[in-house]
Amino acid sequence: MKNIFLLLIILSSLVFSDIDEYRTDVYFGNGILTSPDASKSNTILLRDSIIEKMGFNYFKKNIGKVDSAYNRTIGQLGDLFTRSTAPAVEPLSEYK
Repeated sequence: MKNIFLLLIILSSLVFSDIDEYRTDVYFGNGILTSPDASKSNTILLRDSIIEKMGFNYFKKNIGKVDSAYNRTIGQLGDLFTRSTAPAVEPLSEYK
């Protein structure tokens, strides 16, 4: 049992070794009717904008990664319907 526990500790440390708590990960969140290709190009534009405005040294030291959090689209009408039926703000009481 001790060997299994030790193995789990070693494996979990390997899995989480890429996480750097001192660097910020930045994600591009797409809007309605954004294609996957447009999301990728906007992510690259976001990364380049950060480098241009803050400098490469700042980017390398403080930014972990720039990636996209792509939300699939089901067409303009479907996206608008989904948005219109979703609550604007969820009350905090939902999480207690």
